[in-house]
Amino acid sequence: MTVTLTPEQLKVAAQLLLIFHPHATRCRERVIKNKVRFVHYTSAANALSIIKTKRIWMRNTTCMTDYREVQHGLDALNRYFNIEAHREAFATALNDCFPGSADEVFGLFNRWWQNTQLQTYVTSISEHDDREDFHGRLSMWRAFGGTAARVATGQSRVSERPRPKYVYRQYLFDVHDCCCLLET
Repeated sequence: MTVTLTPEQLKVAAQLLLIFHPHATRCRERVIKNKVRFVHYTSAANALSIIKTKRIWMRNTTCMTDYREVQHGLDALNRYFNIEAHREAFATALNDCFPGSADEVFGLFNRWWQNTQLQTYVTSISEHDDREDFHGRLSMWRAFGGTAARVATGQSRVSERPRPKYVYRQYLFDVHDCCCLLET
């Protein structure tokens, strides 16, 4: 099912992104303005698989070397919201927009946390500077893969407008562009 947002809905979505993801929104604007490229560092065998299947695998964070990353995020949120003034400011801002919504948001987050913790999947995508064309960002991947040949698959375009169905997952680039690195 394709969802088409009106110009007004797109405007509201952009405002929500700026409110809830201000750093990511500014980074995305910088990426578009500077035409930043992205790469996925991987083994040569996996790069061939990406090319053949036009799919990139994501890994459950509980299976990763740095599996505590998701828990670290929760710990940071808990430290912030355990300060009553922070929790109250957040609740006031939400309730000013939608009366009574703060309690619902906190409740939903707490009920969804275990699923979030166990069902978070990631793929590593790095910004790629022009000066890295020959050697890449070796520090990002020299420690992994043993002696297997390693490569970086590239993605050179970033959509200026997020696709509506991904608008709340939008960070630095369109999820669709990332998942179809070699399709474009």
